Amino acid sequence: MDEQEMSKFYQTKNKDNEFGLIRNQYLLIKDESNTIVDQFKWTGSRLVAVSFKTIDTECIGKVKPKNVKQQCYFDMLEDKTTTVKCVIGKQGTGKSYIATAWALSKVQRGDFDKLVVLRNNPELVGTKSFGFLPGATDAKLLWLSGHIRNSVTQEDYEHMCACGEIELFPLNFIRGKSWEKSILYLSEAQNTNLELMQVIVGRVGEGSILILDGDIKQTDLKVFSGESNGLVAVSRSLCGNELFSMVELTDVERSKTSALADLIK
Repeated sequence: MDEQEMSKFYQTKNKDNEFGLIRNQYLLIKDESNTIVDQFKWTGSRLVAVSFKTIDTECIGKVKPKNVKQQCYFDMLEDKTTTVKCVIGKQGTGKSYIATAWALSKVQRGDFDKLVVLRNNPELVGTKSFGFLPGATDAKLLWLSGHIRNSVTQEDYEHMCACGEIELFPLNFIRGKSWEKSILYLSEAQNTNLELMQVIVGRVGEGSILILDGDIKQTDLKVFSGESNGLVAVSRSLCGNELFSMVELTDVERSKTSALADLIK
C-alpha cells in the first residue's frame, strides 16, 4: 500500500471484509518498499492486531519470534479459540523448536496435563532399514522425541518423562485412544494420508489441542503424496473453520549453512 491507501485502510478496516479473508486468516500489510509494517488476523467479523507473548520455559528459557511470520505462529499458538493448529514450512524455519518450547511452557504452568508426542515411522527415502530396534519399549520410542531432546537437557527430558509431562506415542496404536487436557503434537505430519489424519484429529479429547507441523515437499513415501496427503487434506478441508488455524513459515533461521539445502537440485 502507498500512504494514501494505508490511510484509507486504517479508517475503514472493520467496515467490511474488503480482502475477502476467511476466518483466522492473517493479513500482512506492506509499504511501497515491500517492507511488512503491520499484521492482522480476521476473526470472521473484524480484523484484530497480531500480538504475541515471549515463550518462557524452565528448561529452554525465553524464546522470541525472529521474523514476522513467526510472530503470527506465536499468535496462533496462543489463540484459545482454535484447537487444531497447523504450521508448514521447510527445514530450519523454527516449526518444531517453537512448538516444543510453547507446549512445554504450557504443561509446566499447568494449563495442560501433558505433551503427547505423536509420530509416524516411515523411513527416510534413500536410507536403509535398521530392522528391529533393541531394548525395552522406552528405548525403542526414543526416536520419536528427537526434536524435543534437541531443545532440552537429557536430565530435564528424563524428569519430564518420569513425571508424565511427556508421553511418546507412535501412530501404529492410536485407534481407540483419547487424550483430555493434553497437547497432542504431530511433527513431520506430511507423512500421513487422509485416513490417518482423520483418525488423529478424532483422538483430540475435551480440553486438548492438536499441533501439526510438516513440509509437504518432504514426504518420505509415495503413498503420502498428492491430494491424499494428510497435511494437504486437513488444510483443504478445515480452512475457514473456527477451530482451525494455519501458518506457513518461509525464512530459514537455523543457520546460513542449512539454507543451502534449497540450492541442491
